[in-house]
Amino acid sequence: MGHCGGRPWYTWTMHAGTALLSVFLAGPALAAPPVAVAPAGATDNAAIMARINAADPSLTQSPTSIAELVEVAELAERKLAAATDPDDVNELLTHVGTAREIAYERTGAADHLCKLLAAAGDVRARAGLPADLHAEAATFTDTAGATLAERHAGHACWPTPQATTPTMTSKPVVAPSPTLPPAERAHRPKVARITVAGGVLLGTATALALGLVGVRVHRGRAGDELAGIRAEVEAAGGKTIAQGERIAELRAIDTWTRGATIGLTVSSAVLAAVGVSLVAAGARRYRMERARLAPYGGPQGAGLVLVGRF
Repeated sequence: MGHCGGRPWYTWTMHAGTALLSVFLAGPALAAPPVAVAPAGATDNAAIMARINAADPSLTQSPTSIAELVEVAELAERKLAAATDPDDVNELLTHVGTAREIAYERTGAADHLCKLLAAAGDVRARAGLPADLHAEAATFTDTAGATLAERHAGHACWPTPQATTPTMTSKPVVAPSPTLPPAERAHRPKVARITVAGGVLLGTATALALGLVGVRVHRGRAGDELAGIRAEVEAAGGKTIAQGERIAELRAIDTWTRGATIGLTVSSAVLAAVGVSLVAAGARRYRMERARLAPYGGPQGAGLVLVGRF
């Protein structure tokens, strides 16, 4: 683990505070004014994020106190424990991770890593959550655990149970269940559900397009056969009973293939358009989850700071 720009390490979610946008509304000052601080009692998710930003030294020259940062981290942890909606769980887990990262960076106290391990472990233990949420929690667990092992060797987050006198009863040996290596779990791709839905629609549109090709081929062959029979009828000066029946069949094929061609064309186009829109929306949502805008303001000016996570 290294240092980033002279600041203490930033390891586990790779929280990179990079100022990308600065809009000054007044005054010639070039230094960024302090981040706008949410009211101390604010409890909604947006206010929690604002309070975390206000404690981040990479965003403000006058960060709020460690006590305020710990208070908002504990608030996010309580809300995370009670949250059931996957989107809320995802957002609150990110808030807890960011708050505990900043607290550890400012204090070096291993307890903040332990708190993060507890919150991520709670999410991983829940049943019914999407796989991408479990992967996100696994990433927090792996990186925080690695930091504890490297920088706080021997530190125990929870009390070690006291040894008891062993009994003479023998127990069967149970082989440990196989688990994925930490690196493999940490690098599993996170795919938004809306992106998956878009992919399904695009796949359906492709299947309809392939079906349309078959219909058009069938329609073309029927048209060629009908033209041939008509040429024979004109040459003979009349048609037989069999030719009349076949002409009727080919006309029926022409009618239903015309309707099928129109229906498949429209359906395939609509599904493809919706699928592309959902995939694009999923990509935008993924990028938004990896970045957050932090407003700042003061007597010398105001602006926005975009903080990325990679």
